[in-house]
Amino acid sequence: MFELKELKQTKVYREAFEEGYQEGKLIVVPVLLKAGIEVEEIAQQLRLDLNAIRQIASQQQPD
Repeated sequence: MFELKELKQTKVYREAFEEGYQEGKLIVVPVLLKAGIEVEEIAQQLRLDLNAIRQIASQQQPD
């Protein structure tokens, strides 16, 4: 049986962790946009692709 330390060293775990980490960043993007933060600043600070941020911004509905 895997121990947690061994599990964390597997490729599957690392890839899943990174994917979840990136998805977590994307979840906060609409909140940051609503707060008035520019798409360029969001992309730079979160180290995300600018086009991904622009796509999320274009999908936002005005309040």
